[in-house]
Amino acid sequence: MKNYRSTGSRILVTAGGTRTSGQAAIDNNFAGFAETDAASGAKYWLRISGEFEIAVIASSVICDTVLINDSTLALTRVAYDAAASAGTRAFAKVTAVPGAGITAPASGLMWVKLLEQTNALGAAATG
Repeated sequence: MKNYRSTGSRILVTAGGTRTSGQAAIDNNFAGFAETDAASGAKYWLRISGEFEIAVIASSVICDTVLINDSTLALTRVAYDAAASAGTRAFAKVTAVPGAGITAPASGLMWVKLLEQTNALGAAATG
């Protein structure tokens, strides 16, 4: 196919601040995980799909929604189908927590699957 470019799982973006590989980030209005380190203003690869291992967010259970804050890039969680805060966007779904299932992440870690891209919420909305 002559017009095929890639799987679309990563895109080249410009860092809005210093980025560290594995860090959650929002750049060029795309949210994902930095694949490479980058200085502010530099181009880098941002993973926008896939499953990732992150530090446990307290009280998380499978299928909770992980939110990312548009300003601070902090990750928080809300229970499945609960209201999300203004200034955040749906980022990922929890797929595994320690002790929950046949295969589980190590203690202190959890797995998340990135969601389709969304804009920051201007008011409370369902995640």
